[in-house]
Amino acid sequence: LRPALLSRPGFSFDAIDVARFPHAEIPATPRPCGRIYGGDPDAALAALRAAGSYRLDVKRRRIQAALRATGDEAAVLFSAVMAALGYKRNASAFRALAALYPLHAWTPDPVTNYARLLGLARLLPDNPPRPAALAPLARRIWDVWWHNSLDLPEQPLAWSLDGVRPQNAPFRRLAAAAAIFSRGPALLDALSASSPADPATPRALARTVQALASFPEMEPVLSWDSPPAHPAALVGRAAAAMIVTNALVPFLAAHHPRLAREIYATLPPETTSQPMRLMASRLFGPDHNPRALFEGSGLLQQGLLQVHNDFCLSCKSDCAGCAFASRAGAKTFAADASLAARDA
Repeated sequence: LRPALLSRPGFSFDAIDVARFPHAEIPATPRPCGRIYGGDPDAALAALRAAGSYRLDVKRRRIQAALRATGDEAAVLFSAVMAALGYKRNASAFRALAALYPLHAWTPDPVTNYARLLGLARLLPDNPPRPAALAPLARRIWDVWWHNSLDLPEQPLAWSLDGVRPQNAPFRRLAAAAAIFSRGPALLDALSASSPADPATPRALARTVQALASFPEMEPVLSWDSPPAHPAALVGRAAAAMIVTNALVPFLAAHHPRLAREIYATLPPETTSQPMRLMASRLFGPDHNPRALFEGSGLLQQGLLQVHNDFCLSCKSDCAGCAFASRAGAKTFAADASLAARDA
């Protein structure tokens, strides 16, 4: 099905959320992987590094394929960052917006670009909004859309809004996108000027994303239904790390595949997610110290996610026959990662 799926505009395999499919319910009792790896944390961490490298290599290869297919570095980076800004639940919609409003159509004015993104997304605020303090900003956005509107897609984009924290709401992430990409090739230039061998590069890229995402008019707006709040960064430290992990580091590694392992090793950590906590508890026991083991390493966090997705979500009843528990997991990831690096 790969050719047929890849021929669909806006489709990406990254958009498939394997956790939404039926999967085994794993008991809370000690797991086989914990009995094997729990007493040997060094072996467990080595397996997680291999799994994390494998996960990042998958992202890198997808970006390499997109670069070969389009030859447009700016467009590939734009799509990858947009998908990262959408998080898992809205990545497809953000990627579709990147196709509907490509970079060559952007202006240097972030408000114009923001209004167009909101209009295409059908996420424009009420006019006037409920809080009077937001009326001038909402009116300005609507005025821009009326004078600079674009053809709407036939099918409205599918948004997942339930349970989304106000700081992560799509209208705020779109404001971050407008701020970042209204600055022209600034992000691509920062990537091009980065030294892949420098351990400080991933964290420096995260700071660059935070700086580029400055949009003072939108930072106090956490909801169009409530008064302005204390200004909050559109892209905080955790969100910047997520963008670096899912877009910038794979993009950098796609250009320097021989240095991919060195780049991955210094990945900044993200916010620890529920699947990460679950997998760590199974491996290291419920009383483990996350800070000492994995919370400071984005690579180890990616490893926890990969093991959880590849093994836990498809395990047999009570983890019977789990390949990871039999230590084959670490060897499999290491072999796959080695082959990927050699192919590159």
